[in-house]
Amino acid sequence: MLTLRLLGKMAVLRDGEVIALPRSRKTRALLAYLALAARPLSRDHLCTVFWDLPDDPRGSLRWSLSKLRRVLDEPERARLAADRERVSIETGALEIDALALQAAVARRDGAPTETLERLAEAGALLEGLTLPNCLDFETWLAEMRETARQARVDALGELLRRHGDAPERAVRYARLWNELDPLNPEACTRLIALLLENGRAQEAEQQVELARTRLADAGMSVLGLDTAWSRLRASGRETAVETVPTPSPAPSLPELNLDDEAYPPLPSQPSVAVLPFETLSAAPDRQVFADGLTHDIISRISRLRWMFVIARGSTFTFRDQAVDVQTVARQLGVRYVAQGNVRFAGDRIRVDAVLTDAMTRNELWADQFDRKLDDIFGIQDDISIAIVGALETEIERAEQQRALRDAPESLDAWSAYHRGLWHMHQFKRADFDLAESFFARAIALDSHAPRPIAGLSFVHFQRAFLKLDPDFEGQIQRALELGEQAIALDARDATGHWAVGRALLMRREYEQSVDALKTAIRLNPNYASAQFSLSRSYFAEGSSELGIQASDIARRLSPCDPLRFAMLSVKANCLAQMGRYDEAVDWVVRAARQPNAHHHILAIAAYCTSLADRDDLAREYLGRLRAAQPGYTVSDFFQAFPIRQPEHIELIREGFRKADIGA
Repeated sequence: MLTLRLLGKMAVLRDGEVIALPRSRKTRALLAYLALAARPLSRDHLCTVFWDLPDDPRGSLRWSLSKLRRVLDEPERARLAADRERVSIETGALEIDALALQAAVARRDGAPTETLERLAEAGALLEGLTLPNCLDFETWLAEMRETARQARVDALGELLRRHGDAPERAVRYARLWNELDPLNPEACTRLIALLLENGRAQEAEQQVELARTRLADAGMSVLGLDTAWSRLRASGRETAVETVPTPSPAPSLPELNLDDEAYPPLPSQPSVAVLPFETLSAAPDRQVFADGLTHDIISRISRLRWMFVIARGSTFTFRDQAVDVQTVARQLGVRYVAQGNVRFAGDRIRVDAVLTDAMTRNELWADQFDRKLDDIFGIQDDISIAIVGALETEIERAEQQRALRDAPESLDAWSAYHRGLWHMHQFKRADFDLAESFFARAIALDSHAPRPIAGLSFVHFQRAFLKLDPDFEGQIQRALELGEQAIALDARDATGHWAVGRALLMRREYEQSVDALKTAIRLNPNYASAQFSLSRSYFAEGSSELGIQASDIARRLSPCDPLRFAMLSVKANCLAQMGRYDEAVDWVVRAARQPNAHHHILAIAAYCTSLADRDDLAREYLGRLRAAQPGYTVSDFFQAFPIRQPEHIELIREGFRKADIGA
């Protein structure tokens, strides 16, 4: 039997004997990634996750797979399956502790106590393993570690329930739960109560002081802890926690019910409250910074006309209070709650921010911003822009996911619009047809909403851009008309100006395109799609440096954007335009690895690698282009990518000639 231990230090055992793992951290990480995926993964996807920049990512993948075969395979059994396109591990032939933990927690009462104990105490997922230069892997790892941590918390809750009459074991479980969730008041209170029940008052007091320090370091209020501690001391041994909390993963929690007439109803559009950011410092200037940051975030996010934002006067009534997000949601009538804290250390400042869906307590986003205190107003501006950009992206994504769960016939205008957005970003002919139908439904339900009309404009734009309709000019004209219609409905909504700016570029009206996109950004400085579109227009007119700047801003505002492949490719275009061919190759290779990259990206990859004399890569991308879009020509490229300057046109033609792509 082969056993894969992912909880704690990674190990592989065959019949109880430890097998030497490859020394390469990336190869060990690949093993864990494949094992937890439990399904075949494409080679392109694995290259994107683990080898974002090397010249030969597929060769690097082959090398790692050869090392893993020595660990996994036996003469009579091949556990690692790989063909030219996909790779997988036969998990049925493996015992994987991380998956066993999830299964044990799902069984609850049915799981043996010994199994729950062993898995709950095993340690964090892939302890000590990190790949700092592989952002996609690190993001995945953080999510998997949180899932495993939550499963361990659930297991400990069940063990506490089973061993309520075994004080020493109960204290051990409560202590481990508190270590796993040190900022959870319930975990802390449970441990303190058990210590008091068992006559260990000094330990309980030490635990309270430790909890106070942890909460203070995290910028959180200690009011709730102090209240619980006073109550526990007052009631002595008679005080016990009546029910053992057994937290479940966020997705399984029931949604908050706001039907009570005592609370304001949820508005039809997404609703958010930004609570005052906390600071541990008593210095007035530091509290002023935290208040100013909160004010900036509220002001900036209020410019998003599709979002319902609670005013500063209401949210600041919760200042200096230990609040619960669902309580805030009830009182203010919102779905989303954003909050955070500010810490100062010497000449450094750290801001932590988090966004929660209060209906489910599901944490949608969290990030940390570290800056040097050299320009206090510049720092406040920089951090507030970054936070608002993230809030907009994550709330938009959450709304799309909610819309996908609803039956089509039950969709309101807002949900139909977001269902259309999801299909629009699949970049396939059938999905564009579905997107059009959902946008049309949204318009029929609310004819005064500009965003579904701008979405419909984007559908017509993409049909022309991807040559899905023979009437190129007609599609672009329709895209322009719909964009203008969206502006007429609400000139202060950025999406209409964005739609017009994209259409004007395809008509080779370069200055007008830039002006329209700048207007969209002025109305919504956090609009990543507008920044990306502006980078395209700058590339088209020959302003390469400005194009790179706009592309970088777009990726910073939306690092996981469905248009990430395009954001990467426009930077490659600009670098090639400036003669920096080797740099262009690095960026276009990353673009071509994105899962939804279309055939134009392969064409850009072919001409950029040819200009850099990377003939091997050029041949690879040429082959992929011909498979994806037979008969692709230089004319197809210039129809989709208007270029203003003759010397830039000739440069691209030269790249295509070297790549053997005809006119």
